[in-house]
Amino acid sequence: MVPGLDGGLRGDDAVVHFAVKRRGALAHPITALQRALIGLGAAQGAARGFRLLGAHARIACESCHSPSDWSVPFTPTGDEDCISCHTDDYQQEHAGSGFPTTCLTCHTIDTWDGASFVNHDAQFFPIYSGPHKDKWQDCQTCHVQANNFQVFSCFACHGQTKTDDQHKEEAGYRYDSNACYQCHPNGRS
Repeated sequence: MVPGLDGGLRGDDAVVHFAVKRRGALAHPITALQRALIGLGAAQGAARGFRLLGAHARIACESCHSPSDWSVPFTPTGDEDCISCHTDDYQQEHAGSGFPTTCLTCHTIDTWDGASFVNHDAQFFPIYSGPHKDKWQDCQTCHVQANNFQVFSCFACHGQTKTDDQHKEEAGYRYDSNACYQCHPNGRS
């Protein structure tokens, strides 16, 4: 048994799941030593349990565990499987939006607040740097087809008359968002 942890689990399992209880109720708050042991066990036993990373390390046990028997009604497949536990949150905030169910695409493990797709610049197109920084309001400014973020349009900001005039010397120019991206993958002239 891990010191200070009770619940019939042994070794890494006790640490990963840390059932701190006595007669179905918390005996005492988790100490710094216990939290350190939890972290060590989680790192060693990640294949057997859900690691307590970010905000999960700061919430009360009862947020996920049933206080009567310390069972967990969720079965995440790993650290990045947020949706298995947070389906209701997703439905409340994003139902019908077309946002991916891979929550860490936009959120961090530390908070739901201030969601942003910080990898958008590196993976797709620079919207947090360069000339497109602060030029858009939300995802739908460019992503115009619900439930399909592969479809995008440049034309909420780039009107045809001005764009045609700027490209009159370009051979093969077409006023088409995919064509724009082919010539301007980094968002610059």
